[in-house]
Order: sequence, then structure tokens, then C-alpha cells
Amino acid sequence: MIAHALATAQAINGGQRILNAGPWHTPFVADLVTALLVPLIAGGTGVIVQTFVAGDFWRLMIERNVHVGFIGSYLDALTQESQTQLAAGNGLFGTGVHRRGMTHIRHFFGSGGAAFESTFGFPVMGYGGEFGTAGFYAMMPVDLSWDEHRHLSTMHEGACIGVALPCNEIAILDDRGNVLKAGAVGEICVRGHSVLPPLTSAFSGTEVAERNAAMFRYGWYHTGQQGMYSEDSQGRAVFYRLRQV
Repeated sequence: MIAHALATAQAINGGQRILNAGPWHTPFVADLVTALLVPLIAGGTGVIVQTFVAGDFWRLMIERNVHVGFIGSYLDALTQESQTQLAAGNGLFGTGVHRRGMTHIRHFFGSGGAAFESTFGFPVMGYGGEFGTAGFYAMMPVDLSWDEHRHLSTMHEGACIGVALPCNEIAILDDRGNVLKAGAVGEICVRGHSVLPPLTSAFSGTEVAERNAAMFRYGWYHTGQQGMYSEDSQGRAVFYRLRQV
């Protein structure tokens, strides 16, 4: 269900290639979904990079004809590498690599999106999930213009999470479980297929019950992240993570 929702939200269909460069992390299921299941369901192809080398990345994207990249925290590494390349007198993407060879690239997922977008001009659609969710539960809409995408991505200081995937709901709740309106600050809460079951073995005894009680309240999974939402031009709620509660 999550993989199908990700494929649908990105308008991914047959013939497209999706790259996962990690870093492979917890929850591992997030990497499994993005690297294997989304391409399988969409009829595309998955490309897995086990060793990430920033200086070789853009050449790899061209040679492997990759359309979508899930690269986690490596967005920052690519932004930093671009400055190294420019300082050495090379192009933004490295020696002999040009933007005209990247017309097939659609978008990326990872953390550090604002600086990456400003540097390279490719949209970043989201950064992933939280502990307790199976990776992605939201992403930026693919039908936004570049100007609106950039406006929404940078209009608040926190990280832009995006809109809920079709298989999920997201709300901002206060400490009494009330759903807050646009612009109000509260805790980001999720329910739907991206939410993992309550803890069973990661903690023991009373601690399990206490952790579950804290994370699952009022019919929602509580991410522990303070956030808010604004609306895009189509009235969709675009969520932002501000800080840890």
C-alpha cells in the first residue's frame, strides 16, 4: 500500500528508473519500499548504490538514466561537493558533466532540500519518515509549479514534509488531542498505512506500555515533532516540521 501510494503520488509509471543511495538506515523498511517495491509496482527499474561517492553521482545519474533519486542525507554532500568543484574551476556538476544531459531527471528525496534546490535547480519532494512510521508518509505534490514549490518549501524555518500520501492522514494536534487549523503550532500526528504497529519487543515490561501510551493517543500516532501546516493553491495541507517536542 505504501509503495503504491508513493508511486501514485509521484506519477511514476513504467520505464522510469529510481535510484536509492541510502544511507541505508532504520527503519530499513523505508529503503526496501523505495529501492525495490516502488519500481516493481510502477513497472520501472530500481538502481541501488551501496557506496556513495559525491564526485561521481551526477555522471551516474546520466549513465544509468535515473529519473528519481532517494538519497537521504547525501543531498548535503552533493551541495558541498558542488562548491568544491567550482573552487577547482570545474562545472557545478563536476568535470565534463553538464545540465543538458540531465533533462530526464525529475526530482529527489532527502534532507537538506532547500540548499540543494537553490544550488542545482532540481525539486526535493520530501525527506522521509519518523521512528514509528514505515519511512515516507508525506511528500510535496508533483503538480506544483517550480515557483510555488520553492515558495512552500521555504516559507517556514522548519523542514517541509509535504502533503499526506493517499494512504495516510496527517494532522496537527494540541496536548488535548484537538485538531488544529492552518498556521497553528502543535504536534505532527499520523494515521494510516505508513504507521507501524505498537512496540512489542524493542522495550520490555512496563516500558513498552509507557512508550505505546505516549506514541498512540487519541487515535493517532504521535511523531514527537512540533509542526504546523499551510495550504497550497489547491487547498491541500502542506505540513512543516519545526522541532522536536
